[in-house]
Amino acid sequence: PKLLASSEEIERLAGSEAPDIPALHGWRHSVFGADALALKEGRIALGVDGRRIRLLPVPG
Repeated sequence: PKLLASSEEIERLAGSEAPDIPALHGWRHSVFGADALALKEGRIALGVDGRRIRLLPVPG
């Protein structure tokens, strides 16, 4: 949802080393940004459990 981050912000997150976007600050960081960075950095992965999407830690 654009409430957390616009498509432009998500593209900047994916394509920049240290983007300065609202999703990485305040409540947006808590709800979305921290997990988005962890996914980008390979510390977590997306998995499917039945009909639910799960965040899974990546060992290593």
